[in-house]
Amino acid sequence: MPQSRYHINKLWLEAGGQYYAYSVCLSKADVLELSGEWQQAEELFRKNLEFAKQAGAQSQTADSQIKLFRIMRYMGKVHDPLASLDEALTIYTELGDQPGISQTINNIGLVYAAQGKQQKAEECFNDLIARSRRFGDSKHLISGLGNLSQVHMSRGRFDQALECLEQCAEASLRENDSLFLSITYGTMGNVYFFQDRLDRSHEYYKKQLDLAQRLGDPANQSIAVGNIGNINYRQGKYREAVDCYRTKLEISQKLDYKAGISQSCGNLGIVHAEQEQYQTALEYFERQLSISEEAGDPEGREGGCCGLGMVYAKTGEYGRAREYFLKAVEIDLEAGFDKELDSNYLQLAEVCSKAGDKTGALDHLEKAKLSAQKNKSEDILAKAEILEIKIAAGNDRPRIEKMLLDLLDKQPGIILEALVYFELSGITGSKKHQDQAMSRLRELYGQTFDHDYKLMITELEKTAAREENQ
Repeated sequence: MPQSRYHINKLWLEAGGQYYAYSVCLSKADVLELSGEWQQAEELFRKNLEFAKQAGAQSQTADSQIKLFRIMRYMGKVHDPLASLDEALTIYTELGDQPGISQTINNIGLVYAAQGKQQKAEECFNDLIARSRRFGDSKHLISGLGNLSQVHMSRGRFDQALECLEQCAEASLRENDSLFLSITYGTMGNVYFFQDRLDRSHEYYKKQLDLAQRLGDPANQSIAVGNIGNINYRQGKYREAVDCYRTKLEISQKLDYKAGISQSCGNLGIVHAEQEQYQTALEYFERQLSISEEAGDPEGREGGCCGLGMVYAKTGEYGRAREYFLKAVEIDLEAGFDKELDSNYLQLAEVCSKAGDKTGALDHLEKAKLSAQKNKSEDILAKAEILEIKIAAGNDRPRIEKMLLDLLDKQPGIILEALVYFELSGITGSKKHQDQAMSRLRELYGQTFDHDYKLMITELEKTAAREENQ
């Protein structure tokens, strides 16, 4: 009996006298992943991997390992991410499968980036770019350049990020890859957004939206309109921001894209909380948490918990706030969200302090400092030092002032100076402290484009304007 051509073309795999439609199931799992059905996708990717191993199909085994790894990383279920990737890399290397090797190097780089090991991530993506150029692999060249741009952004190298993205756009046009061109426009918009160059950012988000609409690509339409909403939010145009986030929510619901639904609900919760519409904010954050739990999305769960904790803290329900920040910390620890962990420990310390739980506040404060030291987060360390002084001094404002000034003498540095002088300006009302805080915050904002610093600058400007009008 002649061998089936479908077996040769890898549509079917055979093991133990049974046939399995590997390629069909793989495509189905890919669709489930794109539509946000991550748990169903995980189950199918795992079944593919098990059958590929039984059939002794090395290439399919490695492919399934990569895809299973990717979906589990999204869901925060990977505890030893490099182990499965190293295994796949070994198989691809033995087979001489250059696209497979490139795919694995790309994922290893993404792991390092998620772990905050940006130097190692950068080395992986540079290796991927060099390999892709050597083998004429446009697909992975575009991926490598796009991911390297994200590393450059995280390290404040915005010009280098844009250079990578311009090469991405050129390669996408050359390959007639309109889908990736749309994604690249969105990422270029992100670079300008982080630089607070909002007009340029809007220009590229609009390009992404127009191209996505021409392609009939609702997923990228959703991303683009959500990003335009972020610009409106940053400019204080809350009504326009809400309109954008609701549009993104509607599109995501039609796609049944749970990650998009979660993001939209989180953004809507933030806008309503900013306007002190706390009940509406709570409803959106609760929906974000619910949909993220259903999808097995740790990032969305963490965002929902943080949002609920924030709103309950603002309304003085410190017990509920503590409950949700503790849940957020638990997710951070499980999913390896190191950057969020120190911030949530600090939030817990502040909530406990306001609730009069000094012991709990100091315990969480110590954890925040340890986490911030590990992550080299100077901003969190400075905020922790300031909170520790406020806890120790209680309501004794002169003592707080003296301790803060003593702290500056012991630990000079622009971040600590900016935050201490900002705190002092609120305590003393001194124009000298306001000016000191303003000059350092402007310098910091010019270096980092951190929106929190801009909010502090805006608050100082409003205070100065009120005093002038009195």
